[in-house]
Parts: sequence; structure tokens; C-alpha cells
Amino acid sequence: MSQHPTGPLTCVVCGAAFTGGLHPPARFCLVCRPRQRRPKPAKYVWTPERDAILRARYDGTVRNRSTEIARELGWPGWAIKKRAAHLGLTRAWPTTRRDWTDGERAFLAQWSGHRDSGWIAKQLRRTLTSVVVQQKRSDLARRVRAGYTLRDLCGCFGVDHHVVERWGAAGLLPRTTRLTARTDKQGDPWSIPEAAVVAFVRACPQEVDLRKVDQAWFFDVIVGATLEATSTGASGRHDDLRRVRAVFRELEADEAISTQAIHARVPLPAHEIRLALRSLQAAGEITRVWQRAEPAVQRRTA
Repeated sequence: MSQHPTGPLTCVVCGAAFTGGLHPPARFCLVCRPRQRRPKPAKYVWTPERDAILRARYDGTVRNRSTEIARELGWPGWAIKKRAAHLGLTRAWPTTRRDWTDGERAFLAQWSGHRDSGWIAKQLRRTLTSVVVQQKRSDLARRVRAGYTLRDLCGCFGVDHHVVERWGAAGLLPRTTRLTARTDKQGDPWSIPEAAVVAFVRACPQEVDLRKVDQAWFFDVIVGATLEATSTGASGRHDDLRRVRAVFRELEADEAISTQAIHARVPLPAHEIRLALRSLQAAGEITRVWQRAEPAVQRRTA
């Protein structure tokens, strides 16, 4: 494939050296070349006479008035409207229009994503369009995130929507609807609170496949809620450990020590007693006795 020969040249304007074509030789460098191009002449030039015609005839409240003026001048309609806006001939803002106050913006930022735009509009006594436009200008999410929808749970648990619907039909996931303006055929979106999802995972762990769940979401929501509940009841947990330790020390001489014997003195569920014993064993406080008593405890609680 042939290529035009190039070589070192000098710009006739700035005198800078550059590489360009030799047949014919280039005269301008890459910096000066765009400046030498002729400006494109204006296609629609407004004169004082045409402005006078526009001021006399333009009326934004009359339908197709801009089209009539454009037809007489032989110009497109957008040129007429653009000039009318430049001259201040367009329709003025309605007198009922209210500017957004700082309090209204704060209210909007607080409830966007938690309540629908229609509810926010009623609280602020504004139109739905006004609220939606302000949400877009403020970069606020309009999607209600107060609870999980059906599709949200499908992505979190990594299952098909039929599985989530089966959980809801069986009463494992108590659900409500968001009471939107959708018809019965369209279906109202689900709204499942996060507490109900955490309770479902704790009550029905056999329904959850840990290989399919969204791991980041699972550790953030499920494990995070468990840790929060554990830290909230930390003082009560320490009291239970002290009580179980004291009873275990009293019964350490008994070869038949069991969860039932401890439960007779400490009013705690059997699984809580087992957890307390394992915690004391991990801390090294009842290592010798626990090794002797563990078979009896396991037999009692099997």
C-alpha cells in the first residue's frame, strides 16, 4: 500500500519544526493548523428588523405561532424559539411556583429511598413532578429501600423467584406490599423487613445454601446482626457463664454431671447451657472436669 512521503518541515506562522507531508508540503504545524481554518458563517442571522417582527408577533400562549413566523422567514421553528428565549419573550414562571427551602430539601433527603415520591409530595404539599425533578437534581435515589423485594432476595440468596415465593407461601418470610399504584395484574412489590430475613435464616438454616448466597451481603446483614445482638447481651452472657461455672464446680465431684443437672439449678435452655460449657472449656477453666463429664452431657442432650 502506497504512503505519502513525509519529512521535516517548518511552520510558516510560529516557526516550529514538525513532520508533515511533502507533496504538496504542509505549511502549518498541528497547533496552528486549526487556527487557520475559516470560521463557518452563521446560517441564521438576526437583524433589528427581524427582531422587531418577532417582538410584535411572538406569543408563547398561542399554539403554532412560532411555526407561522418560521414559515414566513423560511427558518426552522427552533431558531424562532431560541431567539424568543434570548429576547425574554417566552412565557413567564407561574405565580404559584415556590422555590425549594432548606427545610424541604432536608426532608426530601431524609425520606428519599424510604417512602415513595407520592407520599413525600403530599407531605410537602407539592406536585409529584416537582418532587421527582428535585430528587433528580439532588442525585437522590427514588427507589424505596425500606425492605427487600422479591428480586432482592433472589439475588441475596442466589435462588430462583419460585423458591422465595414458596418461602412466603409457607409463612417462613412474612411479607407485605408497598401499596403502590400498580394494578392487580402488574403486582405490587414485596416489602420484607431486614429483621424478618435475619429471623428466617436463624429459624430455617436448612433452607439456605451458603455456596449460593451473596457472601458480602450475608456477612454484612446476617453475621452483623448476630454480632450486634451478642454485644448487646454481653453483660447477660457473662452472668450466665458465671452461674454455669459455679454450678459446675459444685457438681464436679459427681460422675453423672449432665446438662439436666445444671438446668435444675440454672434456669437456662439446654442449648444455652451447652454453649456456656463449650465457652468455659475453650477458656481452659473446666478442661479436666469437662473431659470427664462431656460424654454424660452428650448422652443427656442427644
